[in-house]
Amino acid sequence: MSTPRRSQALDQDEPVFRLNVPQPIPYSLKEAMRRAIITGRYKPGQPLREETLEAEYCVSRGPIREALRLLELRGLVSHAPRRGFRVRTYSVKDIEDLYRIRALLERHSVECLARANLDALLIQLDASNARMAAHFDQRNIEGYLAENVTFHTLIIDTSGNESLKRTLDVLNEMAEPLRYALLSRNLKKSRSLGDHRRIADLLRGGRIDAAAAATEVHILDNLPAMLALAEKL
Repeated sequence: MSTPRRSQALDQDEPVFRLNVPQPIPYSLKEAMRRAIITGRYKPGQPLREETLEAEYCVSRGPIREALRLLELRGLVSHAPRRGFRVRTYSVKDIEDLYRIRALLERHSVECLARANLDALLIQLDASNARMAAHFDQRNIEGYLAENVTFHTLIIDTSGNESLKRTLDVLNEMAEPLRYALLSRNLKKSRSLGDHRRIADLLRGGRIDAAAAATEVHILDNLPAMLALAEKL
C-alpha cells in the first residue's frame, strides 16, 4: 500500500496517525476516528474530507470511506450528497430527544432484571464502580466515561433484551461526545459515580422498581447541563 503525502490542509504540528492494525483496516480506522470525535479533536460540524484523512492516517480512500460509513451508522457523523461527511452536530431538540428516550429505555432495561439472577451482575457493577472511582481520583476523563458506559452496558446485557440492547448501543454511542464534552468542563461536579452506587445498592436489595426509577432520574439529571452545553458546541 502506498503512503500518500501529507495534506497541506493539516496543521504541520499535528502528528500523522499510523495505524497498528489488529483488525480489518476500516474497523481500526473507525475506532481511531471515533476517539477523535468523542474527545473533541474533530469538532461538531467539522468536514471529514477524504483527502485530508488519507494523509492523516496514511491509508487509501477505500478504507476511509468504509470507516466513515460505519461511523454514520453509529450516529457520530452525517452525510449529505455533494457535501460529504461531517462530524454530527446536536441541536437542543436532538439532545432532549436523545436523553429522554435513553432514560425511558434504560429504565426498562433495569425492569427487565426482575426475574434474573443478579449475583454475577452485582459483582461486575461493584468492580466497574471501583474502577470509575479510581479514574475520578486520577482525573482520567476517558477512563471515567468508559466505566460509565460499562456500568450501563452490564445492566443492558443482563436484561436479555436483544432489541433493547441494539437500540441503546447506538443511542449511547451518539451521546458519548456530549458526555465527554461535559465531563471535560465539569468532572469534579459529576454525580454519576454516586448514582451508580445507589442503583447497585437498590439492585442488591432486590428493589428493582426503585433501581429502574433511579436509573431514569440519573440520566435525566444531566439533561439541563447538556442543553446548556449545546449553545457552546
